[in-house]
Amino acid sequence: MQINIALSLTNKKMGFTLVELVAVIVILGILSVTILPKFAMLTSNAQQNVGKYTAGALTTAISNYHLTWIMRGQKSSVTVEGNTVNSLSCGSGQYSGYPDPGIGAPGTKNLSGTAAHTMMDNLIGQGASRNWAVFYYTSGSDPRQLTSCDTGRYGVRFVYVPNNSSLALWNCSFDYFADSGLVSENFSGCDNALGD
Repeated sequence: MQINIALSLTNKKMGFTLVELVAVIVILGILSVTILPKFAMLTSNAQQNVGKYTAGALTTAISNYHLTWIMRGQKSSVTVEGNTVNSLSCGSGQYSGYPDPGIGAPGTKNLSGTAAHTMMDNLIGQGASRNWAVFYYTSGSDPRQLTSCDTGRYGVRFVYVPNNSSLALWNCSFDYFADSGLVSENFSGCDNALGD
């Protein structure tokens, strides 16, 4: 009798029923619907945090630059950690006391190699500008022809470009005005992409 019971237990096949498999698939579907949007938000939040950190670091560096410029006699440039950073010229030998991001064609997206990229790297560390596109803009004349340095008319927009892709996240950006030292943030939606 014991031999028959042992044989019947070893011949029994093991596996999942169709109902069990369907239940697991339904549970996985519910989890994916609730969890995946949270992961998408993590990317957007990370991009916002990178933007806010970079804008904050640049704001601090610009303030330090301006204080150094005042303490050293309001010269045309200031040396920051071994790097010479020029101050925006306002004409007639006057300088704004804020770093000059250089000149570029207004509205053109520059992924690297501009004076603004170099300025950012020199002020807050090499490689800081790696994921930022630069858009130059002016309203009026060439900034080097300005007669006053506090007009708020000259600046650049740094737009976040994740992993040096061709997409610029327009709502993940900040503006820098070289005539006043103002940094204005726009991180309202780092997940809205603007393509080429």
